[in-house]
Amino acid sequence: GPERPGLIQPLNDLGWLYTNQGRYAEAEPLLKRALDIGEKSLGPEHREVSEILGDLGRLYANQGQYDEGEPLLKRALSIQEKALGPERPGLIQPLNDLGWLYTNQGRYAEAEPLLKRALDIGEKSLGPEHPAVGGTLGVLGRLNAYQGRYDEAEPLLKRALSIQEKALGPERPGVSQPLNDLGMLYAAQGRYAEAEPLLKRALSIRERELGVQHPWVRESVTNLSLLYEKQKRHDEAEPLEKRTSGMGGNHSIPRLRWRWHSRRNLHLE
Repeated sequence: GPERPGLIQPLNDLGWLYTNQGRYAEAEPLLKRALDIGEKSLGPEHREVSEILGDLGRLYANQGQYDEGEPLLKRALSIQEKALGPERPGLIQPLNDLGWLYTNQGRYAEAEPLLKRALDIGEKSLGPEHPAVGGTLGVLGRLNAYQGRYDEAEPLLKRALSIQEKALGPERPGVSQPLNDLGMLYAAQGRYAEAEPLLKRALSIRERELGVQHPWVRESVTNLSLLYEKQKRHDEAEPLEKRTSGMGGNHSIPRLRWRWHSRRNLHLE
């Protein structure tokens, strides 16, 4: 039937896939349907419901719809805390998600304790080289970078990049995020010669692995264009600017809008 619990996982998986492809309009109804079935058939406090809430919250946050995303991510965290207790690795993702959302909103004082708690849980329960730890380090690095704390941000982002390269391989989309973040950190400091190869490598990975119309590709093209403009390299910036104008969507990336990756490469308890 159309409302059976067995539909929850395939609906959520397809919604997650579309989210990762930047196909947000297609992802949203699938995730909403999965959530509705889950709440009715499993109950509103079930852990599977919390996973759907997390995916739906990230979908909204990826589009800058923070008011819609926040209550979903807070509820996902609450369900996991009740189910698991306060120090289990299953809490890392919802802590990261909410900390990332607050970071993008400039709510740094609220973000930092969540991210530090996620890092502490991850290092203790999974080890310092686990990719979940790398993800948290990346968000903490962005938190510091957004506040101009570059000396604190750099080692966090460099460690995040090292962990993800070892865990995922050097050419995977998950590596493109710390590459982009570190490149933008260097750009913000005027370290353009160090920034450029990182941003170009991030763009190359995203084009190859995600497709040229993906939102992360648009982000990388915009960031590289900004880097060239900052150096008055207008001949190199112009074709990138023209490219973004033909990619659709919102091309403005205020405050270097970093995005957080989905949970689905890990299953943490």
